[in-house]
Amino acid sequence: MTRIAQILKGDFDTDFITMFHWVNWAIFIVLVIGAFLFFDMRTVSGVFLGSFIATINCIGLHKDCSRLLRMRSMAAYFGGLAVRLGLIVLAVTVIFLFFKQFVSTIGFLVGLSVVIVNFYIWVLGILIFKVLGNREAV
Repeated sequence: MTRIAQILKGDFDTDFITMFHWVNWAIFIVLVIGAFLFFDMRTVSGVFLGSFIATINCIGLHKDCSRLLRMRSMAAYFGGLAVRLGLIVLAVTVIFLFFKQFVSTIGFLVGLSVVIVNFYIWVLGILIFKVLGNREAV
């Protein structure tokens, strides 16, 4: 059974996180190319920055969760989370204070949805696999 079929079946392993990150980057690229083809450069830059922040944040969350499991300390998790949230707030503030004429707010919000879209793609894949996979051959 292939890795993707195992994941869609519900057997998660460490490879799932790697694939989740790769799909984040793939959606990031698709959104930026789509914005480039159909919208102006303000929207493209907003989608790019939002997608980049969301994808890096997902990687940071994975590292924080790994640190939590390794150190068995909630302080390690919340420390990493606090630093990452502070950097995100700083980045968003700088973007919208100094570069508002170059970045679209709507594009930025669309870019931030990369991880959410990825999550729902996996959930729909798992549901479809479970519904279609439970049928017996006639």
